[in-house]
Amino acid sequence: MSTHDRKGLGALLRRNVASHVQREAPIAVKVFKHAELAEAAVTLMTERTVIPGEEDALRKLLRELRAKAAQQRGYVAGQTKIDALSPIHFITLSNWASMAAWESWENDPERDEIIGRINALLQEEPTTGLWLHDEAVPPVALRVGAGDHIQSPAPAE
Repeated sequence: MSTHDRKGLGALLRRNVASHVQREAPIAVKVFKHAELAEAAVTLMTERTVIPGEEDALRKLLRELRAKAAQQRGYVAGQTKIDALSPIHFITLSNWASMAAWESWENDPERDEIIGRINALLQEEPTTGLWLHDEAVPPVALRVGAGDHIQSPAPAE
């Protein structure tokens, strides 16, 4: 999924969760409305594989991206994790007070510029997941990966 294709990740998730809930979930499942999802706290998780030798450059850009995100309304916290056995694999987590706050940052031109520099250091397209916090989770889990499809676990019995 290219950077351009990831634009509107929140909107894609809202459409797909509503569609999933209406098609497949038990009748007792609460259908989340647009406004409810817009106010739900979210965590964005991005997995990246950097070109060997570019690890320090990627770390620097991820710190720059996090510093800019920290200035945004609704940003809560973020961190970067590096695979202990394969230091070319990075996972970044950023927590947002609401989906609306994340979407505002997602559409920021300054973010786009930094993401472009980050993606130039990668072996492949990053994989991104947008996770609702436990207290806001409808009975379907959301994850967006390569191919832009939504995966949902089987409903609990």
